[in-house]
Amino acid sequence: CTKENPCNDATSCSRRAAMMECTNKSCSLGKLCQNRQLQRLSGRPGSIDILKSDDGLELRDTGEKGFGIFANRPFEPNELIGEYLGQIYTESEFLQIK
Repeated sequence: CTKENPCNDATSCSRRAAMMECTNKSCSLGKLCQNRQLQRLSGRPGSIDILKSDDGLELRDTGEKGFGIFANRPFEPNELIGEYLGQIYTESEFLQIK
């Protein structure tokens, strides 16, 4: 990853290709890195804080895999938690990019 290509596609960033966020340990680009979407949700200046204290979700650092969103309360069956905005892959597509 470089300042000219800051982790913004799977061909330039091995962690993005593996569908893992970059961390300070894995990437030296810091705020320039474009592969830290979940980390930017936690109310940092210039970000949109979609995780409210009463929505039952929290952002946590999982260590090696980067950041993840976790439920911190029980949810009812069929209760809407949030909208999934990521890419959906078939198993064969996933194995090709893995």
